[in-house]
Amino acid sequence: MHTLRITPPVMFIVASLLLVLLTPATAQAAAPYEASEQQFLKLMNAARRSEGRGALTAAPDVATVARNWSKRMARDGDLRHNPDVDSQLTVEWTRWGENVGWASNGSGASLSSVVKRLHNGFMESRGHRANILGDFNQVGVGVAVERDGTMWATMVFVKVEGSSSRPDGPTDIDRSAHRRAIERAWRRGLIGPCEGRRFCPRRKVSRTETADVFGRMLDLEATAGRHFTDVPGTSVINTLVDEGVVSGCSAHRFCPRRNLTRAQLASLLVRALPDLGPDDRERFVDLPAGYVHAGAINALAGAGVTEGCRPERFCPTAPVTREQLASFSIRALDRT
Repeated sequence: MHTLRITPPVMFIVASLLLVLLTPATAQAAAPYEASEQQFLKLMNAARRSEGRGALTAAPDVATVARNWSKRMARDGDLRHNPDVDSQLTVEWTRWGENVGWASNGSGASLSSVVKRLHNGFMESRGHRANILGDFNQVGVGVAVERDGTMWATMVFVKVEGSSSRPDGPTDIDRSAHRRAIERAWRRGLIGPCEGRRFCPRRKVSRTETADVFGRMLDLEATAGRHFTDVPGTSVINTLVDEGVVSGCSAHRFCPRRNLTRAQLASLLVRALPDLGPDDRERFVDLPAGYVHAGAINALAGAGVTEGCRPERFCPTAPVTREQLASFSIRALDRT
């Protein structure tokens, strides 16, 4: 089969947003800006819907390529296309295209407003608009943000056919009992790779990682806040606090690196999805009398989200692993 690569003349750079070229500070890690990446995807799909086009699906592997390139541009202070996109893509593409752009943020505006400004710039450029509305079915979005608020963005659009119409799955889940849930969470962009195309199914999840997943589940944007001294700047954690989903480990701390327990995950799910419960029926023998998480745990059991760690036991204090987080999340979202 012949492959088609979008030629450079179609992949324009957003010149209208290049107001002043500054020497950038080192870009921060990509993880804090996943909410901005999701916002770009929402805006692009809204534009496609208005033109009668099918929605683009988030492709985790492609997003890794896009993030790495945005970080590279931010580090170099140089807006340019990635010359190695085709060799870096791990999906079986028949067509691909790329948009790149950056916008300064000297006024200290919210990341959300910067995303909207960049998206509008893309849509006002014929080449970028052609990619956003083009014959693609997947996209990877990568954002890097400097300390001064300058945002660099890369969108890699791909078209894949037949059984390859979904992003390639993780490579290390063949022996996981949670494989099906992991694949579904991966395809939806709820939980990405731990590194490369690996999922690390048995790795324990942190409170921050769980908050990121819940932000994607609820389609929330990162916001600025001063709820916790150990969550600086803009984060979806602040949004989840405002929504009443998460709370801190103490009055002024979130403990972002602390592992999450199964009981805590149950309470988070019930707060995020209020139609789950709570439920006062006693289903597990290892929940102490008056246990603060008992209602949420029983609600998940009643809804078929969990059967416990073994018969009549929930193991409430055991740490949650990435594969368990995938199963809890998918079952909670897809229950009937």
